[in-house]
Amino acid sequence: MEGTILSIIPALIMLILVLLTRKVLLSLGAGIIIGALFIHNFSILGAVNEIWSIFIGIFISDGEWNVGDLLLIGFLLLLGMMTAFLQASGGSRAFGEWMIKRIKTRKGAQLMTPVLGLLIFIDDYFNALAVGQIARPLTDRHKISRAKLAYFIDSTSAPITVISPISSWGAYLIGIIGGLLTTNQITDFQPLEAFIKMIPFNLYALVHYYSYF
Repeated sequence: MEGTILSIIPALIMLILVLLTRKVLLSLGAGIIIGALFIHNFSILGAVNEIWSIFIGIFISDGEWNVGDLLLIGFLLLLGMMTAFLQASGGSRAFGEWMIKRIKTRKGAQLMTPVLGLLIFIDDYFNALAVGQIARPLTDRHKISRAKLAYFIDSTSAPITVISPISSWGAYLIGIIGGLLTTNQITDFQPLEAFIKMIPFNLYALVHYYSYF
């Protein structure tokens, strides 16, 4: 079915499910499973193997497990659990209600987003999920569109995370810098020192964040 008109069926099913259920993760999961079944002519075993191989390939580039791969998977699992706990416990809703009582203007509601983006810098996805859950009640109250809120969050999540050494992106980039320094036998800088010195030259992060204002 690859290379034919039938290859668009998984994507169409996914879009229809999103519209009907309003559940993005469920719809994406269904699209992935149906696509894998199409690739392997509805062989369940082949589809499961395909999904597993692609999933593992995200974390393992050299075909072998190492400590870094395990730490990355563990970090992502903990991140997902933290986000689910934040939502299920009502913490994000309570914080949103707390801000509603104190922020009375539309401008204040819009400025609150970059402030939260600075405070929640550990990971860009966690930033987006947490800030979205917290800010949505307040921005809805002040008639700020969801699309505008999404732009605010995008402008203040990854740009902050990518220049923070204590973050998922910071750890990843410091690891890459360390490998480059070792390969090129550069001893004038330590990886963390080099990362911090490079921050003023990270034009993507700086321009993207300040474009919000």
